[in-house]
Amino acid sequence: MIKTIAKRHFTNFFDSEETQISFEILLRDLRKFASQLIAGKLCFSYGSRIVRAEPIDTVRSWSEWRVSNGSTQVAKNIILSALASSEAKCSGSAALLLLLLAKRGNYDKLPRKRCRPTTTDIITMLCNFAHSGLSSGIAEEALKVGAVFTRIEFTRTDGYNSVEPVLGRSVDMIIDELFINTTQKFNFTAVASKVIYYEGIIESIGEIHHLLDYSNSHDYPVYIIAHGWFPDVSNTLAQNWLLGKLRVVPCKITEDIGEVCNELDVPIYSIEMSGSSIDLVKLIDESKQRLIGVHGDKITISSEENTGVVDLVTIQTSNLLDVVDGLVEDRVRILISTARAIARHGFVTLDEVDKETHEAIKSFCVHTNKIPRAALQVALEAYESTMYILQNSGPCITSAEEDIAYEFRSQSL
Repeated sequence: MIKTIAKRHFTNFFDSEETQISFEILLRDLRKFASQLIAGKLCFSYGSRIVRAEPIDTVRSWSEWRVSNGSTQVAKNIILSALASSEAKCSGSAALLLLLLAKRGNYDKLPRKRCRPTTTDIITMLCNFAHSGLSSGIAEEALKVGAVFTRIEFTRTDGYNSVEPVLGRSVDMIIDELFINTTQKFNFTAVASKVIYYEGIIESIGEIHHLLDYSNSHDYPVYIIAHGWFPDVSNTLAQNWLLGKLRVVPCKITEDIGEVCNELDVPIYSIEMSGSSIDLVKLIDESKQRLIGVHGDKITISSEENTGVVDLVTIQTSNLLDVVDGLVEDRVRILISTARAIARHGFVTLDEVDKETHEAIKSFCVHTNKIPRAALQVALEAYESTMYILQNSGPCITSAEEDIAYEFRSQSL
């Protein structure tokens, strides 16, 4: 179906003088758009707000850009598709691809040499994608505490924005499914808690009733890790959670984690202890509070002996941001993804690329002449394929067919 529509509404239009003029108009629009984007003179709508565009917003901004000539609308959408596809392959490549298309040159391949970046190099390079503002500030703080090497999680807060590293180890486990379905609580923000590993399956509430009394008299959560939970036990914990009486979270694992618990100094209660003088309350009361965070199928347990290991970076954004909160999160995720690509593939300097590439992207290098190697490589590859498509297909001149082709392209994106 796609091929049929493409054949019906696209034709070779670069063979005619009229369509060649249309292409030149498109290039003029590209140059104007690129220069204004780099200079920070563009805006786009996000929800009910008007937001100033950064180079990191290339795809979103180009989608709202109005071309000068209606006959180039489909060509604009070809470029939009290329920008979105390039950005999906490597964060940060869309802005570079835009500049390459605007200059329209014969670009050479990148040199094989690659430089290994420092954290300072990465942060400086990211400033070329987001010159200033809240997003770049949050991304910078997150990278300084290790976000380039670990997971990130976004949460909301009524206070100020903050970035906090979670130190410790991650263990593969899940919250009991019945507890989640009843409470509708899927993620637990990292807070000071008590945790204990119960070796076995908890079949009745009587096995842990002393822990429930303990939890009722303390204001922090208690995580109980077991190999399984009977439904009536999990349901009792869920109902008491909803009523605000207890803060006991049933966690479930499939493999023994005794070695990890010993490493992190997490108390272990075995079935053999049930007849001894050692009880659950004594074990958990004498243990230290840990920073516990649950994220999907992993739980992160902090350890004083493991203070150098960052397992997760939590980014809290203020509710005061209102509708732009989603935009801030999008930008920070893209910036951190770009940082990870830089850390993995290194960078090249502006002096190391060929002359035409240098001329095309020099305006982008506002804060440093170092360019993410992976992003530039993807942009160069996308440039070749995009120019081939533009030079071998184009919209018919009739406005009715333009509208159909534009609708088709929009849906394909």
